[in-house]
Amino acid sequence: MPVVKIHPRLASAVTLASGVALACSFTFFHSRPEADGFSVVHPGAQSGATQAETKVFDREEILSEKPDDELARGIDRALSPFFSQIDSMLAEAERETDESRRERMLVHTVAWIERQGLPAILEIAKIENPSEMMAEAKARLLENLAKRDPKTAASAALSDPGAMHTVLASWVTRNLAEAREWAGQLPEGESRHQALLFVAAEAVRTEPGAALKIACDLPASSERDALLSRAASEWTVGAPADAMAWVAQISDAPLRAQLTASIASTLAQSDSATAAQLAVTSLEPGTLRDNLVVGIVQRWTQRDAASAAAWVAKFPEGDLRAAAIDNIVKLWPSRTDAAMWLSGLSPGASRDNGLRAFAEKIAPAYPREAAIWAATITNPQMQAAQLEDIVRSWKASDPASASQWVRTASLSSAVRQRLLAKL
Repeated sequence: MPVVKIHPRLASAVTLASGVALACSFTFFHSRPEADGFSVVHPGAQSGATQAETKVFDREEILSEKPDDELARGIDRALSPFFSQIDSMLAEAERETDESRRERMLVHTVAWIERQGLPAILEIAKIENPSEMMAEAKARLLENLAKRDPKTAASAALSDPGAMHTVLASWVTRNLAEAREWAGQLPEGESRHQALLFVAAEAVRTEPGAALKIACDLPASSERDALLSRAASEWTVGAPADAMAWVAQISDAPLRAQLTASIASTLAQSDSATAAQLAVTSLEPGTLRDNLVVGIVQRWTQRDAASAAAWVAKFPEGDLRAAAIDNIVKLWPSRTDAAMWLSGLSPGASRDNGLRAFAEKIAPAYPREAAIWAATITNPQMQAAQLEDIVRSWKASDPASASQWVRTASLSSAVRQRLLAKL
């Protein structure tokens, strides 16, 4: 049950209200014995306490001592037979341990509230910080109302983001334009922004282009940016050209770059070449572009390693080329093809990095071949470190072969002595 702050002078009044609510419940439950698992209460079952003479409390007198909106709501609810009836029904449902009976009781309660009419539903919608059962009843009432009168349901749910999301999800499924118009006409503020985000989030699945346009007009936030990226990706799946054209005209450079990266990442799953071209021509050099390119290379290599390698081979020397080569040789299914490609690269830091990655990859199964490739690394420190790693693991599986190779391989004297010390 929702927590209600009760003024000290309300104690007896609440007891009285409970008795009134109980009396109100007699007609309802007596007409449906054992309805959906609820207990039957008969008039004769009233306690002496509820039949006793009671004092009439003055609502305004209580509030005059401490004016407080929350206290006022608490008084009104505590003295309301309608709310007490519902609280009693939901409390009984919450105590039920059988899930199917509990569900029937909840359905029954929701149906009873709906029979009381729209004002009753709207009163339930105003409840703040509801209990678990009340929250579920509230959500179902608003979801049902949304099917008949989505504008009224959405307006009633404005103060409750969870309920508003439920209502708008139902509305967007049936009429995106109406839901968008309603949310857009709300006064500027958090409720409007939240409503438009909900509309856009639900539209992503069916109309990602519309979702992107809705969210793009909202103030920047992590939630908005995540939604924009998802919408751009979804739009790319169905209409990549449209998505790219629309994103290209965004004036906000950081946002344009973010969405371009989302499009390229999605496109890489089906058309890596186009994705790669989009990444290098539309994004400025930097972490975002480099991470995206490496991701594209990874996907491309898994499908067509030779084409990915041919593209990467054109990169200028630098960290991006080195990272891309590293990923290619690690993911290339054929070690023979990877070795041939590496041997054709011009000497440099990126090739050394590729040789290191390749030797590291094949060393567990082919230690001799790995050592031979590692010995061609031109960076002395990198070469020695990689050979040490290979010889150390090789010694554990075949010390004689490892020792023979170190003694006969074409190595500098310093590297040979360093490796022999590890044997």
